[in-house]
Amino acid sequence: MPNVALPVDDLEKQPLCTSYRCPCATKTNSRSRDKKWLAAFGLFFLAIVGLHYLNLPSEPHIYNTSELAYAEAVCRNPSIPWSGESVFQVPETYKGLHVDQSDNHGVTITSDGHNNVRVVQNSTVDRVTVVFDIKVANENDQDRIWIEQKVLSDGVLGLFIKHDRQRKYPLCANLDILIQLPEHSSLDILKVGIVHSDISVQEDLVFSKKLNLATVKGDIIVNNVTAGNSKFASTSGIVHAMFNSLDGNLDISAVKGDLSVFVSKVAEDVSSMKLSTVSGSVDLSLPRDYDSQFKLSTISGSTAVKSQTTPEKIHINGSNWGHNKSGYYGDNNVTQKRLGLSTVHGDIVLAYDL
Repeated sequence: MPNVALPVDDLEKQPLCTSYRCPCATKTNSRSRDKKWLAAFGLFFLAIVGLHYLNLPSEPHIYNTSELAYAEAVCRNPSIPWSGESVFQVPETYKGLHVDQSDNHGVTITSDGHNNVRVVQNSTVDRVTVVFDIKVANENDQDRIWIEQKVLSDGVLGLFIKHDRQRKYPLCANLDILIQLPEHSSLDILKVGIVHSDISVQEDLVFSKKLNLATVKGDIIVNNVTAGNSKFASTSGIVHAMFNSLDGNLDISAVKGDLSVFVSKVAEDVSSMKLSTVSGSVDLSLPRDYDSQFKLSTISGSTAVKSQTTPEKIHINGSNWGHNKSGYYGDNNVTQKRLGLSTVHGDIVLAYDL
């Protein structure tokens, strides 16, 4: 920048600095603020990308909703009952079930608030029974949708919702699924991946090996279950989970939605719990005897670790203006049990009170 000439009479009134620096002080401060703002925005963007692509469970699949949004805009409310085979019984030799709508290109499951996947215990059925209640918008669409059975590994039966992708107009459907278990512990493994539906699991059910639930544009509600390794994911919806006993690692993710988890009992070999969302709060309540390391992280929000009965067991190793906290709960910090709670926009509360 060229030097600025000053009147001779005013030289004695000028500050003791070079003329090319003083007029720029305001601009320099403004540029500094701009850089800080850009850095903060960049961090926010990277956090969103990181949470969305790294922290979501690898299974079940999280689906792309861009094509569904267009299809839904031109889809009227389906009301014609589907005429295909809709009731399936799982052979007693199978202890696992996978229900999935993995291919949604050109199909929309309308989001009128009535779509549900319910998992219940029903003593009137003699085997695990899955009922698909499907309605289509056009009688000509009856043959465009079907359910495919497939035997998977580890004694798991797969039921996959399929449809014809050759037509140019969207296939509109309403979909409700009822999964009935004759006993509370009829399934060791349950996986559900669905679009535009809430998922609810009745209380006191037992899934000793694995419980995986994923939905696009829907809530996940799990009531007082016992489960092994568990993964829940929703792109737009809350996740509310209560465990009588958690017997495996836990991984819960959302893009837009609050996470609230209550675990009454944790098995000794559980080593990892991860809860992450982009926009929403995170609340995790654990037994007061679960010694563990923790790391809490938020960009816009507060973090808190608390215990009403044993606050002396909480040890904070590091904290950054309330946005990040790390430390351990218990008598020492060498435990291999680790908790990771994160959000971009929202508060985080970790409580050892159950």
